Amino acid sequence: MQFVFVLIWALALGVGTHASAGAAAHEHREWIVVYSPDLAEAAREWAEYRRSAGWNAVCVDAAALGPPHAGAEAVAQAIRAGLRLRFDAAGRQGGPSRHFAVLLLGPVNHADGRPAIPMWRRPQTDPDLIGREGLADIATDLDYQLADDLDDLPDFPLGRVPARSVAEARAALDKVMRYETAAPSGPWRRRITCLAGEGRFGPIDTLLERLFVRLIDQVVPYEFDVGMTYASPRSPYCAPPSRYSELVLERLSEGALLVNYVGHGQVSMLDRLTIGAQRYDVCSIESLRGLRSSGNRLPIALLVACWAGRIDLPADRRGLGEMMLFNPNGPVAVIASGRITHPYANALLQKSFTQQLCVQRPATAGQAHLASLRALASPDEIDRQLESLAQPIALAMKWKTSPADLRLMHIGMYGLLGDPALRIAYPPGEIVDWRCDVAGGRVSGAVAGAARGEAIISIETMREPIHRAAELRAAIGASGAALDAVLTHNYAIANDKVLWRTTVALDAAGRFSTALPRERLDHPQAAWVKVYVSATDAAGVVLDGAKAGRLSEN
Repeated sequence: MQFVFVLIWALALGVGTHASAGAAAHEHREWIVVYSPDLAEAAREWAEYRRSAGWNAVCVDAAALGPPHAGAEAVAQAIRAGLRLRFDAAGRQGGPSRHFAVLLLGPVNHADGRPAIPMWRRPQTDPDLIGREGLADIATDLDYQLADDLDDLPDFPLGRVPARSVAEARAALDKVMRYETAAPSGPWRRRITCLAGEGRFGPIDTLLERLFVRLIDQVVPYEFDVGMTYASPRSPYCAPPSRYSELVLERLSEGALLVNYVGHGQVSMLDRLTIGAQRYDVCSIESLRGLRSSGNRLPIALLVACWAGRIDLPADRRGLGEMMLFNPNGPVAVIASGRITHPYANALLQKSFTQQLCVQRPATAGQAHLASLRALASPDEIDRQLESLAQPIALAMKWKTSPADLRLMHIGMYGLLGDPALRIAYPPGEIVDWRCDVAGGRVSGAVAGAARGEAIISIETMREPIHRAAELRAAIGASGAALDAVLTHNYAIANDKVLWRTTVALDAAGRFSTALPRERLDHPQAAWVKVYVSATDAAGVVLDGAKAGRLSEN
């Protein structure tokens, strides 16, 4: 039977596999879409788009990989066997993991319960969860990414678009095309939006908030702007309760490179902000209807929470992550878990993905996702620091699974909802001839090839501590409109890191230069000079660039 599956793959992959004439002659880039048969038309459209971008795009009908009425395990085995065959072939042509990507286009099951593109089922290994209803196994697409049986680590980028109709598949493709071809220039390309839910672990919540902010500060370079919204009235980063859900939608709609949520989650919603008897949704399937157009400034969403990425649901239910993906104004890709997760491993996953996006900057969402999962098996110095903090908590709370096993378990939990070949909208240009002369009070630089644009220049503080902390007001005892007023005031102050800002037009050579105010440079908390150049070349191609200079180093 395995021979039959491989033969079917060989026949299927022999059709329509020509590379685009625009592809580099020395580079073999293979993109495979395995699709549910009722999505064949959308799969062909997606493949044609990927061919236009230089990929050798291949369409494979999942239903053709086995005999009629094949069970879920047989279909999954057949798909994996074929992917291993193609990955090995791509490896012989060079760089398989970087230039090999797989999109699963379709749901886990058809509406009548028959397998479409099945997920793999792994047994739950955490004794604290074994036996709890709905937690007997972990549903995952990880096993499709295992190119061999040598280890349990993913070997190539893979994503899924769990569309149940051609309309949903086209909605997801339309977002990819808008993001890659029509996303405008602008500071949104350096914006990191952080949303956090209240831990509800008692006095440790304040510590967790500080650790989260410190972790972001450690891994996100200062040329990025970071905004923080935290669902706890005890935090200065808490938005006013009456506008909380609305403000979260504003954060999702304003445009960002990454929207990162950390906190509790459910299948159809993230957490709630609770004030007395009042509850305010952080984000839910229902509230997504209020998302406004971002003008193609679509974020990638990282939902570090339980359940938000679940897609193995009955036909009458949908999960939050997939509904974000199919919303025309929602994120262009979502990384999320479909099962209960653990705060310790979540922190490492959040760190590794953010670090990939902001420091390593791989070209595609699939490469960033792949590297962040593999990093869970190879802890770095920051990971080891977090583990040392987790160990006494593990002993006190009597964790039954070791930190190392929790890391490995979460590799199979966090899937990518979206196209793994998605090109990430980093600022694509580079600021050259950079000079930050603190003594002379001037900053200058250029973006080569820029025909028009502007430089947004600022002097800013460190992200922590809050430099206007003395102006914060006490929220304890306040309620209703009074609490709203206090938190509105505090939220603005907590997220204000800018001491001075100006905008300067680029000259004909793409250069900028401006004086820096001495009184702001000499401010006791002035720490960085940041520049974002929002620019295009003569053909309208985006050439944005970002730079940050530490004042103490100039």
